[in-house]
Amino acid sequence: MRNGRQRFILDCRGSPEGPWGYQPLGWTPGAQGLQTEWVNMTLQIELKGRLNGRQRNRLNRLLDMMYKPSEIAEEVDFNVRQVYRVYIKLGCPHQRDKRNQIWINGKAFVNWYQENFPKIKVKKDEVFCLTCKKAVDLVEPIQNQKEGLKYMVSFCPNCGRKLVKIISNKKRKK
Repeated sequence: MRNGRQRFILDCRGSPEGPWGYQPLGWTPGAQGLQTEWVNMTLQIELKGRLNGRQRNRLNRLLDMMYKPSEIAEEVDFNVRQVYRVYIKLGCPHQRDKRNQIWINGKAFVNWYQENFPKIKVKKDEVFCLTCKKAVDLVEPIQNQKEGLKYMVSFCPNCGRKLVKIISNKKRKK
């Protein structure tokens, strides 16, 4: 974990305990980079490079043509350094021309982003904890209502953070 951000790693990189602190099945000393099955492995969310809702909607504006990293950053509204520091390192589809400049196809980038950063969906009896960065079950939810807004209040069973899930909003429907 670096700067509070987690990385999704597929191989053990030579560590006897691997990136999650569990020893992989079939791990042998000296087998660096061996892809293995993990005991008690849980999916960790890639947080670096994740776009907010407005930026995700602007992704759909990208056309099936080649863009410079600065053009994609301007169109989607994020910093151009994010392309170099995050997306290209994570395997964003790109090409380099004779002058070694990077070109990215807009539709290929959109498809790659949607595969690598899927939208997180929670069930009816779950809520997303921003501290734990995962969906957790509602524990003893208390239902409240305030001016047409119905919501449930619960606490995260892992970290104790107060969690709110909106059930319905009659004000918004008008």
